[in-house]
Amino acid sequence: MAAPGDLALRRHFLRGHEIGRVNVGRVAADDHRGLWLWFGTGSAFRNIGAADGRTFREVPFTEWGRTEHALHELQWRGDVLKLHPPAAAYSVWFFFTGPAGGFDGWYVNLERPGARWVNDDGLIGVDTVDYDLDIVVAPDRS
Repeated sequence: MAAPGDLALRRHFLRGHEIGRVNVGRVAADDHRGLWLWFGTGSAFRNIGAADGRTFREVPFTEWGRTEHALHELQWRGDVLKLHPPAAAYSVWFFFTGPAGGFDGWYVNLERPGARWVNDDGLIGVDTVDYDLDIVVAPDRS
């Protein structure tokens, strides 16, 4: 089990086994509900895009397969707590905003069950493969 405060990586793979995103965060908890990871504003992350600097969403769908890819170094904006339940084909993200950290809603990311790992240096991680369909839920549950 991971300890609160441990450094953790969440690696998101595309179906072609290419890394699409890597978030650097901290373990918030590791319990019977799963692995809870915290990614605060300013946390380092890498996100796939075009080698020419365009983001994934800026590349037309019909061009993506012919476009050279690169991982762009970015900083996470917003605060999010991500829960990876054991053997679940989803993760649940709890978003918080503003200086008071008000709850802003849930995001359910449908994905292959997370594969947890620990490297030789004790770094903790979870690897996922996205299923593309996601669910966004407002604080009022709409």
